[in-house]
Amino acid sequence: MLYPYERLHVLGLRNELKRFLSEGSFAALMQKSIGTHVDYMLFDEGEDSYSAFDPVGAITDWSSAEGGAFDTEWLESVDGGYLCDNGDTLPADVKHEFSVIELLAAYGIWLVNDEIYSRGDVPDEGVNESFFNHEQVIEHRSACLITAYQALMFCNRFSKGEGRTEKEEEERQLNFQKFASRVNGKKGGDKAAERLKPLRDFAVTKYHSKKWPSPNKASIDLKDEVVAYGETIGLRLAKDNAQRTIYGWLLLNPPSV
Repeated sequence: MLYPYERLHVLGLRNELKRFLSEGSFAALMQKSIGTHVDYMLFDEGEDSYSAFDPVGAITDWSSAEGGAFDTEWLESVDGGYLCDNGDTLPADVKHEFSVIELLAAYGIWLVNDEIYSRGDVPDEGVNESFFNHEQVIEHRSACLITAYQALMFCNRFSKGEGRTEKEEEERQLNFQKFASRVNGKKGGDKAAERLKPLRDFAVTKYHSKKWPSPNKASIDLKDEVVAYGETIGLRLAKDNAQRTIYGWLLLNPPSV
């Protein structure tokens, strides 16, 4: 067991964060989709990135950027509509918008509802059914709880009209320049993403062609084949980051049930 009261932490966080989501709102109905996309967009640059240093601060700056850095159209289904987390079509009268507080709350709930146990049980030795070892599972659960608590802290602050402390603002300014280039790269990265689409489609098709123990296991097993195929069509993935890139593609494209 990670913590003696781990499940109580999860329950408490979930209940507290739900207070900031209005029933029937876009963020409440789409919180799982929002969480998955926020995590994918912000946390694929390694431990030296601004988002890793200050994840909730990064989300706040990103979602508050001029023009809105989080475009709800990213959450559209293939037919151009929106599917709620329960599989129903988003009601027509629900506005496609949310506040920074709602974004933080939705992300925090996703962390403790969907992501915290995504790496499976903590193995006593070796690896678990998803091929993660003891330290990897514990580190992941710890990060989910810490980040969810940070999201809750800022939800409370922002709801009272409070912001960062002076020290937090100094740290934010020191790291924002690096983060700004990261966001600009993501917002201007549509062409790069489109360029990789044939390779992404190849990986997703292979993933859907059979049953896998987990997306992580699939990304591990498919990495060499996907990298090799990319070479044949002129699309190269950096080998030291290929498995993580493929893992992100598979998470965003789960097999149909």
